[in-house]
Amino acid sequence: MNTGSARKDAAYCTRVAKDAIIEIEEEFRCTVAGVVTDNERKMQKMRENLKERDPDLTVYSCSSHQLNLLGGDITISAIVNQVVEVNKHFRNHHKPTALLTACAGSVKPVLPCATRWNSQLECLSSYVTNRPFMCTIVNDDENAIDAHITKIVNNVGLFREVKNHIEQFHPIARALDRAQSDSATLADTCEDWLDLLESPNLAVFNSQIKKRFNQAMTPAHFLANLLDPKYLGAKLSPEQKEKGKEVLDSYSEDLVPLTYQLAAKLEPFPVRMFGPSFGNMKSSAWYQCLKGETRDPNMLRLCDLAAKLLSMPPSSASVERVFSNFAFVQNKLRNRLGVDKAGKLVTCFRALRSGIDSEDW
Repeated sequence: MNTGSARKDAAYCTRVAKDAIIEIEEEFRCTVAGVVTDNERKMQKMRENLKERDPDLTVYSCSSHQLNLLGGDITISAIVNQVVEVNKHFRNHHKPTALLTACAGSVKPVLPCATRWNSQLECLSSYVTNRPFMCTIVNDDENAIDAHITKIVNNVGLFREVKNHIEQFHPIARALDRAQSDSATLADTCEDWLDLLESPNLAVFNSQIKKRFNQAMTPAHFLANLLDPKYLGAKLSPEQKEKGKEVLDSYSEDLVPLTYQLAAKLEPFPVRMFGPSFGNMKSSAWYQCLKGETRDPNMLRLCDLAAKLLSMPPSSASVERVFSNFAFVQNKLRNRLGVDKAGKLVTCFRALRSGIDSEDW
């Protein structure tokens, strides 16, 4: 799409999104059920505009972006900056690099990426792994290492803080990795946010977590968690459950009583479907199986709604990976490659990397 010189404000983004939804629905003969964006102000306004146009559309903020922002909110930059100095020195100077590489068990020092908060923990982890070797190097060959770097490496207090930092923020890194997964659902991400709120390691940052939680979570997330057979809303507060049920009630008030029977694992939900043989099944597929077990109109409506809700991705990371794949395929050496052929090559590339069977393409 040629965006031209038009101002990229909320109104413009709304028009582009509306046109894209219409094009998708016409070309693929489907219904667009949800839209996920980052949390930029104009994107927030765009989501409001889309919701106003279609009240049945589920709109929400990307949890990967929100978790990245949370990491930035609570990271102690003074610790990270000192580790970055050391890692840069052992990456960018010939002799320190050679001495570290010669140590069995050492790893290549990692430098953080500004747009990936997890890379900061990877940076700290590589420092923890390498520090015993770095200590030997800076003390055995003082002339090869800058005195300032030697001082940082020998700082036991800093090393202790780095290890505490990794342990403390590991739950956020785990939640971020899961949110960016192609298989993640709204229910999974809701569960991870609830775990962060209750994490004893992060209790001191509870106010920052609540702020990002409120920006990331919507009643649709609560309903997804409530309907997911893995979670059944067990960690949701009564208020959050009520908000989720209000969404369900907006579709049909006859569906809400089924949530109580689902939570109790009672009829009309077959008991065997809560057994171990269904434990590894995707939640959306679980409802597709359930749909084949019933003829009750309310159950059929609930199955359709739940399968749709539990198929929505919690983040835009998957789409952003497609952009990265396009950059890899349609590069400077292939700058005359047509869009259609590039799209097919990207499809093949992603299928091969993810191990998808060719019959499922």
